[in-house]
Parts: sequence; structure tokens; C-alpha cells
Amino acid sequence: MSTRKRRHPIRWLTGLLVTVTLLVGFAPTTVGGATSYVIVSGSSMEPTLVDGDLVVVRRGDYQVGDIVAFESGNGLVIHRIVGGSAEDGFVMQGDNKEAPDTWTPTPDDIMGEHFARVPEAGHWVAGLASSPALLGALIGGLGSLMIWSPQRKKRRHGAHSADAPRSRASKRVALSVPVRGAGSTLIVLAVVSLLLGAALAWLSLRPLERVDTVNRVLYEHEGTFAYTATVEDSVVYDSETVASPESGSEPTAIYAQLLEELLIEFRYDMVLPQPTDRGTVSAELQIAAGEGAWTRSIGLLPEQEFERSIQVVFPVDVGQVSRMLSRAEDETGFDPGTYQLTVVTDIRVATEGESRVGVFEARLPMELSETLLSINNEELTTSGASTASEEAVVPNDIELVGLAVPTRRARAGVGALLATTLLGGSVYAFGVRRRVGKGELARIRLRYGSLIVPVTGTTPNGAHPLDVGSMADLVRLARRAEQMVFHDQRSGRFFVPDGPVTYQYQPSDAGRGS
Repeated sequence: MSTRKRRHPIRWLTGLLVTVTLLVGFAPTTVGGATSYVIVSGSSMEPTLVDGDLVVVRRGDYQVGDIVAFESGNGLVIHRIVGGSAEDGFVMQGDNKEAPDTWTPTPDDIMGEHFARVPEAGHWVAGLASSPALLGALIGGLGSLMIWSPQRKKRRHGAHSADAPRSRASKRVALSVPVRGAGSTLIVLAVVSLLLGAALAWLSLRPLERVDTVNRVLYEHEGTFAYTATVEDSVVYDSETVASPESGSEPTAIYAQLLEELLIEFRYDMVLPQPTDRGTVSAELQIAAGEGAWTRSIGLLPEQEFERSIQVVFPVDVGQVSRMLSRAEDETGFDPGTYQLTVVTDIRVATEGESRVGVFEARLPMELSETLLSINNEELTTSGASTASEEAVVPNDIELVGLAVPTRRARAGVGALLATTLLGGSVYAFGVRRRVGKGELARIRLRYGSLIVPVTGTTPNGAHPLDVGSMADLVRLARRAEQMVFHDQRSGRFFVPDGPVTYQYQPSDAGRGS
């Protein structure tokens, strides 16, 4: 008697399905896939995507409403398509932006469409996302581990050779059932199909979009300071002026006793949805004599109107400030030694027909002592945004084990898995039906194939045969006696030897296709 190598159809089918799904859905473009990985930076796509999210994008046919990642003049951007066409270029806009982008990418510029999102996982997987080859290897390895199954050692049990000790002339033959455990496999496939069908039905009832409160960006601001100090002729300085340093350069010290004039230059730029928007700018100098002590404000620039951007220059009379500080020390007897001076520019932006809605401040901190005027050169540029809360329609995501997938994508994914499972199960069931046959014998093979050992021989010598009413009764007796069920290939009978008694069952169609 011999048996075929035992197969594991459930593990093999499951592993194959998982591997194909991972490779199709997540294999990077660098290893032949259609997937890329983008880490969100900034707030332009809130609340759909937030800073630090890891977004999986896949190549496809792009249309209005899709969120795509594309190359722009400022690097990689992930925004939503709001218009345009593949031929003329798509019109892009962030969900948290009031105005469209200036870029109009074509499909060649687009890296892929939003497929899934892992909230706040971008920083954790930055190293992995930067090595797509490693990611592809991990995916392939996972699938291979699920498919591969080491050959188990053959179990040895006395019941496997029930008639060998008594009749060594009995000839053992290969198991005639070619698919062992086929019934269990078909049951598993049926259960998986039912679960996927239920999941697809549930997803079909969920809306594709939902209404959420978002903070819409109305205005984006950027203010930049620069300064020029006129100083007396001295061995300390090479020229009569000290200017704000270039980026990365060390600033030049400004000595208060040599300072004649300090000019502040301020440039303001804004990104607005409409070119008719306007605003005003003003500036003042705030003086603080230490924490919790007296403060004072001095006007530097009266309110001026502008459209979109403005550049102004105004002086700071350090000599006047020093005289005021000396008078305050004489009046109070309080000398902190160092005073905090802050140039504050106040920007107020308004839209035609509306009151002031955007407020922006840029600050330039300084410190004044008896000998030095120190300017904080690390805060020469300030940026910000003005927002307004409003109701907006956003995609309805499905969140599961930390992965957020749009409902539309989840439907397509589950539908594809269901179709694959049904097709694979149908092919497998058809093959089993053809190989196993029909009738009671086929049903026995399908249900109890893993318990049956085929032999060629008769009931062991001296054993008294006892018929049972059904195959199920014979299997129960075999399990109680911790025996296998033997199948006589000549007569078609199934039997279980149990000491002096041999229980047997004869199928109604025994002898046909056995």
C-alpha cells in the first residue's frame, strides 16, 4: 500500500490569492507594479488627507473627482482633479484650498490615483517607502511563505496496514482518490464567498461621500523682513551700513552708541482666490522692560492699502527709544539692563462686499542693551494662512486595522476578490467532480477522503465481518477505535478492523469506478 504526497489545497489557494492581491494592489512601479507611496505634507488636503498620512496611489484612468499625486514645479503634490482633461491637462485643487492650482498636469505627470490611506503612518514607513525594491521583496516573501508548506513526516499507525501482519501477500496500491480533503476545501471557499458577498452588500449600502466640517484656506500669507543700519565711521565697521545677513550667514553686531539710523523693509505677499481682494498694512514697535514689567507701543507705519502684495520701508528711531528708556529708569528706579523690542506688522485682508476676514501678523524680535542692538535673524520670514469653517462633501472612507480605503475602492477590491474566489472555486469544484465521479462512492470520497486508506485484499484472517448501516456509522467506529477506514479496491467495501471484529460498509454503487 502507498499513498500520494498529501496536498494542502486550502493553504495553496489562500496563499495564491493573497500573493496575487498584494502584487496587483501594492507592488511598486520600480518592480513592475502600478503602485507608489506618498507621504502627505501640509494641510492643503484636510480633512481628507492630513499631514503625516501614508497614501497608496495606483496608476489608472483619471477623471474629475479623483485624488492624484503628480510632479509640479514645487515637487510632488497630491491634490484632487476638479476639471480639465487628459489632453489639455487636468485642473487641480486641494480640498482645503479655495482656488485651483497653477499646475495642469497630464497623465504622464501623474504618479497615480489615491487607492488607500494609512493615517499618520508616513513618518514610520519613510525608510521603507524610499526602498520600493525592499517592499516588493517583502510582499513576494509573504505570499511565498503562505503558499509553501514543508512536507510533513508520514504518520505511522498500525491501522494503516491492518491486513499486513496477517496477509503479507496483500498488495498495496495508490490511493484512488486524487483530491483529498476536497470537501473541506469547497466548504471553506463557499464560506469565504458568502463573507465576501455580505461585505460587498454592506459596502453597496454605504454612501460614497459624506458631509464634513472642513477648515477652508481663504488666504495664504508670507511676510519677509530685512533691515539696514547706518552707523558712524569707526574702526569696528568696514562701511557705513550694516545689512541683514544672507540666509545661513552670521549677522554683524550693531553697537548702540555707533547706530545712527535703522531702516526696516517689509514685503508681504498673499495667495488669494480672486485678484480683486485687497488689504491694509500697518506697523508698530512694542517695547517691554522685562517679563511682567511695563510695556509701551510706538507707531512706525500708518495704515496703507494694497492689492495682493506690498513692500514698505520705515525707520525705527533707536535714539528716541533710548532716551525714553533712560527717562523711565530715572522715574521708576528700575533698570532691567536689556529691553525687548518687537517690530509688529499687522495685515488685514478683506474681500469685496465683506468686512475684514483675514488677519496676519509678522514679528521681528530685537533686544536693546546699553551697548548692543541684537536682531533675531532666524525670524525674518513668517508664513501663515487664514481659514474659515464650512460644510464640504468629502469621500467616505472605510477604516480597518489602521488602513483607510475610499468606499468606492473598497467595493471594487471586494468585488474583485469575490469574483476571483467564485471563479477559482467553480474551476476547482468542476475538476473535483470530474475526477471523483458521481453517486454514493463519490460522496464518500469527497467527504471522508482524508480518512480512507486504499488496499487490495480481504478481511483479515480470523476476523468476523459485521455490516453497519451507513458510512457515517463506520467512520464513528473508526474514530472511536483510533483507526483509519480501509477501502478494498476489488470489492469496493469499506472496513475497519477492531480486534476479532471487522466492521464493514458496502456502498450501493460499489464496483463502479472504484
